[in-house]
Amino acid sequence: MAFDRNRCDVQLHFDMTGRGERLHIKTGGEATSIFGDHDMLATVVINLIDNALKYSPETQHIHIDTLSAHGSVVIQVSDRGIGIPKAELHKIGRRFFRASNAKAGSGTGLGLYSSRKLLAYHGGALEMHPREGGETAAVARVPVLNGATEPALQEELVT
Repeated sequence: MAFDRNRCDVQLHFDMTGRGERLHIKTGGEATSIFGDHDMLATVVINLIDNALKYSPETQHIHIDTLSAHGSVVIQVSDRGIGIPKAELHKIGRRFFRASNAKAGSGTGLGLYSSRKLLAYHGGALEMHPREGGETAAVARVPVLNGATEPALQEELVT
């Protein structure tokens, strides 16, 4: 699966919900293929972008950067929103957990939890990097396709 297909689906999703103009998507490096379920990985990216949009002022753009590094496809979603309280960083991604500074009624606490699970299914991981001034970067990593991948696993992931 190539990331470009996911990029088009993700952009279309946010264009259809009237929020696509806030997205700045940048891809770096050469095209890279990964074995994975297209819908699951699109869900991860949509969850990360949705959180960034939800917790950022409407005037702020969301930056999505993709690149291939150290045997993984890396997708970073950066915002300038409310940030994550340092004392709660270790709880982010737990089922039903919502940070104390999150707006009431704006989510269930399942988006990052589901994203972590979907990435783990693909051998990937999710990291959250809060920065000074409220900016947060969510970084998803998924291993790239290589010849060392077991043939049976390749077949299972492709079908």
